[in-house]
Amino acid sequence: MKFLIIGGDAAGMSAASRAKRNMPDMDVTVLEKTHDVSYSACGMPYAIADGRRQLDELVVRRPEVFRQRWRISSSATWHMPLLSVRCGTPC
Repeated sequence: MKFLIIGGDAAGMSAASRAKRNMPDMDVTVLEKTHDVSYSACGMPYAIADGRRQLDELVVRRPEVFRQRWRISSSATWHMPLLSVRCGTPC
């Protein structure tokens, strides 16, 4: 079975992780518009307020971790303007 998730932020990666826990053999792919799939959104105000902090400190897990540890593949810089549910392909 294949499972496609559009959006690799907290909810998307949580859904991907849960899918793999429930069905380890499932082929899970996450499409994300940015290069970051797991970061601390709650920490953003603190990082922005303190100019000495690096934004990389907000990254919790990089895509490679999901790929290596849980076999969840992700595709960065993917933009999905419209998806036809009927045919299941980008329009």
